[in-house]
Amino acid sequence: MKQPHLHQQRSRVAGLALIALLFGVLALFSACEPAPTDGVFPDRQTDAAGSGDALAAADGVTPTDDPFVGTWAMATDWSVCVTVGSRIETRSRKLLVVNMTRKGHRLFEERTVCQLGLTPIFGLKTVVPKAVLDSVGPLQVESRVVGEGSVEVAYSSAPEAQLMGVKMVNPVYDPMPAKGDAADPRLTDPENDGKPGATFEVGGGCKLYVAQREVSSLMGRVVSPGRIEGGGVHATEQVVFGSSTAICGQPFATFSNTPHHRFVLQRLAKGQWDDNNNGQLDCAELVAHQGEFVTWRDPDNSRCPVEKP
Repeated sequence: MKQPHLHQQRSRVAGLALIALLFGVLALFSACEPAPTDGVFPDRQTDAAGSGDALAAADGVTPTDDPFVGTWAMATDWSVCVTVGSRIETRSRKLLVVNMTRKGHRLFEERTVCQLGLTPIFGLKTVVPKAVLDSVGPLQVESRVVGEGSVEVAYSSAPEAQLMGVKMVNPVYDPMPAKGDAADPRLTDPENDGKPGATFEVGGGCKLYVAQREVSSLMGRVVSPGRIEGGGVHATEQVVFGSSTAICGQPFATFSNTPHHRFVLQRLAKGQWDDNNNGQLDCAELVAHQGEFVTWRDPDNSRCPVEKP
């Protein structure tokens, strides 16, 4: 993910490569769904300790027996390389509550963004206000699982588009606002501060006014009952309309460091982490319990390849 306080200038080749990967995933999900057939293997279930056997085949089972239906905690940990004299890595860490239902091998996820944390660059920490995160709204994403009834169960999701400071009819394909076009009618002002787009707070004293789109697709596998881990592809477009001071408006070249992207999905038992006993997982509860299901990676500049002369 491009850091919100950086004006992204990705190379054309890297951008096309990410777009091609995302389009490939989208093509998979837009294909016709074949009619269901009888399974070759009988349904199997794992014991609570996770013996390494396959998860139970879910077609036709009730939601209470389904290994995927329910509430999940999600963490995405994106790697971005920034060129500031040399290459440095910064990490974008996001927490989401996911409510999952399914039909056959198709999973239907409602994702709610709860927190976005960005590792500092030169000591400058970027804060995305709650009003901006709330404006993203619940994201409806279709995913799939392949290989149920075997040892390896694969998971992949269709492209997900998160918009900040802008609304679109088609969030994945519609063009971004033109640079400097603060009159674009699609711009929003989630903080109601009178500035175009979303306002990000950088370093505690600078405000950056942007329209931003993040498009990502996840690919992983079931590593144990109720836990999915993997990586994915991720691309960010950002249009900057101004800043309160020059320090956070400086442009830097960045690129998405695909080999080092990570995500985890953890299915929660009924009532787990429900500290206020309201029958659901709230964002505050997810943030409080994040250490129980995810370990964030620290930035490591050695993960960023040296730019060739």
